[in-house]
Amino acid sequence: MKFVIGCVTILSMAILPAAGVLHQNYPNPFNPTAVIAYEVPRSSEVSLTVYDLRGREIQTIVSDFQESGTYSVVFEAEDLPSGVCFYELEVGEGLVETKKMLLVK
Repeated sequence: MKFVIGCVTILSMAILPAAGVLHQNYPNPFNPTAVIAYEVPRSSEVSLTVYDLRGREIQTIVSDFQESGTYSVVFEAEDLPSGVCFYELEVGEGLVETKKMLLVK
């Protein structure tokens, strides 16, 4: 005789990533504004910074303590020349992720 004491089947779960996620900006290429989305897995210090091709800081868009969740910010580049920029997300001490975006005027 066999007895099944318990069985759990998980079909899908919405789990925030362990270290956070930086999404590609939209639109890309952009002119003059771009939306940058990212996910914070747990309450942490968050920094989102834009750099030029030479690695010089252009603008810090976010520098704050944020609760876990999904965020999006608008980067305005009206005063910048056309070219490649990089944006970098730092979440706590566990994540540093960088992506490329293209400004076309």
